[in-house]
Amino acid sequence: MTVWTVALLALLYVGGLFWIANWGERHADDRLIRKYGGLIYSLALAVYCTSWTYYGAVGTAVTRGWDYMAIYLGPILLFVFAQPFLFKLLYVSKKQNVTSIADFISARYGKRRNIATLAAVICLIVVVPYISLQLKAVAGSYQVLLGGVFDDSQVVWYQDSAFLSAVAMAFFAILFGTRKLHLTEQNRGVMVAIAFESVVKLFALLTLAIAVYVFILDTDQSAIRAFTEHSIQQQEKLDTPVLVEFITKTILAMVAVFLLPRQFHVAFVENVSHHHLRHARRWFSGYLLLVTLVVIPIAVAGMQLFPGILAQADSFVLLIPSSMEWNALSIIVFIGGFSAATSMIIIATLALSTMISNDVVMPGLLKSTKQKGMSHDYSLLILLVRRTMIIVVMGLSYLYYSIFARNYELAETGLLAFALTIQLVPAVVGGLYWRRGNAYGVYAGLSVGLVLWFYTLMLPQLVNAGVLNSDIMQHGLLGNGWLLPTSMFGIQLDSLSHGVLLSLGFNTLCYVLCSLLTNVNLQDRLQAVAFVKPNLPINHQDTPARRIRIHNSDLKILLERFVGAPRASECLAEFGRKQQQNIQLDDLPSVGLVEHVERELAGVIGASSASAMVNAVLEGRQLAFEDVVTLFDDTTQAIQFSRKILFSTLEHLSQGVSVVDRDLNLVAWNKAYLEMFNYPEGMIRVGRPVADIVRLNAERGLCGPGDPDEHVEKRILHMKNGTPHVFQRVRPDGRVVEMRGNPIPGGGFVTSFTDISDHVRAVQGLAEAKQYLEDRVQERTQTISEMNHELLAEVARRRETE
Repeated sequence: MTVWTVALLALLYVGGLFWIANWGERHADDRLIRKYGGLIYSLALAVYCTSWTYYGAVGTAVTRGWDYMAIYLGPILLFVFAQPFLFKLLYVSKKQNVTSIADFISARYGKRRNIATLAAVICLIVVVPYISLQLKAVAGSYQVLLGGVFDDSQVVWYQDSAFLSAVAMAFFAILFGTRKLHLTEQNRGVMVAIAFESVVKLFALLTLAIAVYVFILDTDQSAIRAFTEHSIQQQEKLDTPVLVEFITKTILAMVAVFLLPRQFHVAFVENVSHHHLRHARRWFSGYLLLVTLVVIPIAVAGMQLFPGILAQADSFVLLIPSSMEWNALSIIVFIGGFSAATSMIIIATLALSTMISNDVVMPGLLKSTKQKGMSHDYSLLILLVRRTMIIVVMGLSYLYYSIFARNYELAETGLLAFALTIQLVPAVVGGLYWRRGNAYGVYAGLSVGLVLWFYTLMLPQLVNAGVLNSDIMQHGLLGNGWLLPTSMFGIQLDSLSHGVLLSLGFNTLCYVLCSLLTNVNLQDRLQAVAFVKPNLPINHQDTPARRIRIHNSDLKILLERFVGAPRASECLAEFGRKQQQNIQLDDLPSVGLVEHVERELAGVIGASSASAMVNAVLEGRQLAFEDVVTLFDDTTQAIQFSRKILFSTLEHLSQGVSVVDRDLNLVAWNKAYLEMFNYPEGMIRVGRPVADIVRLNAERGLCGPGDPDEHVEKRILHMKNGTPHVFQRVRPDGRVVEMRGNPIPGGGFVTSFTDISDHVRAVQGLAEAKQYLEDRVQERTQTISEMNHELLAEVARRRETE
């Protein structure tokens, strides 16, 4: 296959992705997209399956046996058994409007810019090795498809397929990831395209596995039995405990599937419904299970066909169809691998550029602009920053590939990124479940974790690549043997488990100790409450009904505080009638009753405040100061929102409306009211006694004939007594206004003023038309009657004549 053929195939595929992305963007609100939104979301999550899993999983299976399954097992366990955790993370992310993992950590710990910058730097370091992994995979598959081998030897730049791939990928990422200006806007079209790429990857692997099973493997041979025997042989060659390394990789994968920048972006930023998490539990887990199974026949076939190049097992996925001269299948497999790389790079660069723009660049620009007192349109600068970041990241990734990744398998490079990602776990998990965790603990934990990750995992790579002297690997730091990078403190484990254990362990220890030993301000404490106690819906709380230790009487007392004793009793009785059961105050409440009480409270103090109060009662705790502030903040927001709705509704009414309080002072009105009465400037204001307004209208003759004092006394008496009334007044200009007054529960009065002049004229016109018709009918009847009498007289005369 020629070079131009391969390049043309890649370009055609990317062009197809653009068409799919544009189609998905245009039809984002279509019924079909909404109906299968959960499936699209689950397939988009499969961006987790990069070139590492596409090519590297087979390589790991050949060299380490069953150990390859850990990368798939971790995400499956998370989505199957940790749905409450994922939902809480999603709920908080949406409520706080976070746009990246760095934004999430910053928002939790006092919205500090420095924390966002530190997290963004860590994410940048994570993404660079991962993208270099994609470059290695694409370059290798390119060489295999051209009839060569999986070769990483140095060549001139214009013949370096990895360099050309980096340039092309940067171009594709800019086109896909920076088409929109709004950083927080969801990219529905891109998600549809990524979901399609996941289908392509799975289809390619399944097709290859079926072809291998049918045409290469013996029908009498069990692929699983052969692979199991090979796995046992490979694990016997290892010096370190296999189980410890397997558990470490499983935990790393479990964390990476929601903390890698691209995974967080897809799982939480692009999520449009919390129900999609439940769909992912089934579809995404099933996807990973299928990918896990297809690796086995491909690995067994590769070992049979290429027993002499097991060290290059990463290339078996492409070598098998190429050696069998399955040209069509070779193209499909190449497109699948290319798809795995492009989807990862597009989403990773999109998430990272958004992170850098939002959390690093823009805060500095806004701060400098505020100091200079200038306003500026940063839209073009934001796009430039995002595009520049994509180019910088791709450049760093190619540099990393050139120095390090050539010498390592795909799996080793990916695990290095996973090991750094797990350093974010104390900040994220602690931020969701531990109120005492604070910014100083995050600073200390992330800093120590990053240093130990570099020393125990990155430093050996630098030494092996010849960048650093190997003395430190032999004698330890400053000649101390107990500080050897691969066996600190005498711990004898595999290098990955050793590095993860030390870096994550000291990270967590520093996070906890510094958080306990330092105090933070009120803003940090309020943010902690918002993340740790986010007032989840009842059906998503961690406290099941069987753990509730309060009684129905406690809920009744809570209701009485807000709605009064009669309404509280009525509320419980109403629930009992609906459920056809007798509510006993000494019984434990059901989840249904708790939800019913919360809905009743929500009508009084707002949904968020009601949830906070019910949660406090369920947990048997007093509201702390931070809870009270958060409660009032949520209630204030609910009141302000309700007030906005009220005033917006009033302004859109065609009738004039005025509202007075229990002291008969004006508190609200709308524009139509002012236009209808044309009050003098300054007359209408909040707190103006309504008696003054009635007197002014009476003196202008707008209340009809009579003494103004009598009109004032009559109107005020109606309002004081809370008497509903309806009046019609004919104004001096001939307009007719209908006034309808109704009392407000708890005191006050609302009056509407409707100009019914047209209606009155229409009624008068109908009455006149009716009278005219009646007169005409009577006139015609009289005429006919007279004619009838004349005819009768004429008939009588003729009879007499005859």
